[in-house]
Amino acid sequence: MPILVLNSSSPTLKFGVTGAPSLILSVPSPMLKLGTGGPSVVVTSPSTAFVLGMAGPQGAQGERGDRGPTGPAGTGGTTTITLPCDPAVSVGDFVALAGGELVVASAADIARLPVLGCVLAKPSSADATIQVAGIVSGLYADLTLGTMCFVGVDGRPVSGPPAPAPGGDVFLQPVGVALDAATLLLSPSMTISHVYAEP
Repeated sequence: MPILVLNSSSPTLKFGVTGAPSLILSVPSPMLKLGTGGPSVVVTSPSTAFVLGMAGPQGAQGERGDRGPTGPAGTGGTTTITLPCDPAVSVGDFVALAGGELVVASAADIARLPVLGCVLAKPSSADATIQVAGIVSGLYADLTLGTMCFVGVDGRPVSGPPAPAPGGDVFLQPVGVALDAATLLLSPSMTISHVYAEP
């Protein structure tokens, strides 16, 4: 649909700012159509020049509408999960997934890594609820304040990396930082280092 149709007795139409047109169109007909199809605006004048000036100032902003209703609350991040487990898994153990179930993690066996979290509860002998991140308190009593903790060979946290026996090896996976003797800031790393000791 056209925006503008101009009818003039003169074949010369000027478009631009008053006094300084930026475009002059000369046409053999006194009618100039801008666009296609039926016009939406028609301007007729006996003058030989039509000057389209600059746009006027913007009008004032309208009032803000009412605030919409508050959306539903988010569920937040999930830090615990319940999964099937080996019956040997106990509360306080660090666990890994193996064979489709949780097993006690061990720094001595890469097949029992990486650690996913620590066991908070056993709803049944075949299920374990684990925490995967955040503050763990009351499950341990011998952590060293401020030290990085690793999973030990027995599946429990140790302050500092476990040392391999002569001729042996261990796999080091950080699991968090001790905030005091009984509190761990749990944050298992997915980076595992292999350490070997000379005989």
